[in-house]
Order: sequence, then C-alpha cells, then structure tokens
Amino acid sequence: VDVHGPNKSDVRFKVYPNPTNGQFTVELPTDKGEITVTNVLGEQVLQLQAASGKSHLHLDRSGVYMVHLRTEEGYVTKRLVVGQ
Repeated sequence: VDVHGPNKSDVRFKVYPNPTNGQFTVELPTDKGEITVTNVLGEQVLQLQAASGKSHLHLDRSGVYMVHLRTEEGYVTKRLVVGQ
C-alpha cells in the first residue's frame, strides 16, 4: 500500500521482503533520502539519512509499520508487516 505526498509521481522506492521477519531492505531511486519508520501509533521507531541506493534495516518487534521516504522530489509512504 502506497500513500503519496505532493510529488507522488516523482518519488518511488521499494521495501522488501514484505512481510518480513524483521530484516528488510529499502531501495531508493536516488543516492540520498531520509527514511523514517513509524509504528501504527505514529511513534518514530527508526530514522536515518540514506546515502546509497540500498539500506538494510532491522526491526525487533512484530507489527505493522509505515516506512516514509523523503527526498528532494517529495515523499511517499509504504506499509511494512513484521512477523516473528
């Protein structure tokens, strides 16, 4: 499920595998962007400035998360399901 920001047509990224056991990859269309992961309550659980095309991340708790990507082109959000 994608939730798009103002420039939705310009920003695309991949989150895989989904669902995951906790380890997942975020693949960016550009060389830099800010990745933020929030839980279903909207609480931030992870944030990083990505400097390469792929970032390998890990979440310890099962649940549904939103992975947000913000770049110069805009922002987009994808849903991630983590099961243990």
